[in-house]
Amino acid sequence: MANTRPKSLCTVEGCGKPHLSRGWCSMHYSRMRNHGTLADPVKKVWPLADRLWPRIDKNGAGGCWIWTGAINAQGYGAIGVDGKVKRVHRVVYMLLVGDIPDGLHLDHLCRRRHCCNPDHLEPVTNRQNWERGFSPGAVTIRDDRCARGHVYSENARLRPNGARTCRLCEDITNSARKAAKKEGGQ
Repeated sequence: MANTRPKSLCTVEGCGKPHLSRGWCSMHYSRMRNHGTLADPVKKVWPLADRLWPRIDKNGAGGCWIWTGAINAQGYGAIGVDGKVKRVHRVVYMLLVGDIPDGLHLDHLCRRRHCCNPDHLEPVTNRQNWERGFSPGAVTIRDDRCARGHVYSENARLRPNGARTCRLCEDITNSARKAAKKEGGQ
């Protein structure tokens, strides 16, 4: 036989959730158990300055201000601001220098991602920031010579995809191919 007894509801006025224990729903029961009151607990929000400045070590090598707090997966300092996680170097820059111009990124001139010294940060385009980095593509684009040592400024050919090739190296490769084809044909 099915249970036809009506389910009881939380006794807190205006709640309407199903009863769990002692006349309360699970939320109100947890509040009473954890906080001793049915009221919504007020979470203390620490001011940004009280969370930011104590975690910055201004005695880093080379004048870096090293962030000693949380670091995100990319190696940048992270801090909560207005319910969102922000990068510390951007927060410090905006506090001490001003807004970051639209479309620009902050480049760490010291190459340390967890540094937040505004003197070590420069607003640049995404392309400039990438070119200053150490990814294989950025290193290659800064290089002025091909793999065989020929100077690009005198011998470069720009391909449609943006890649550079060396005309002298192409000539050497083509000559070797022709010679191999000629030997194979006789």
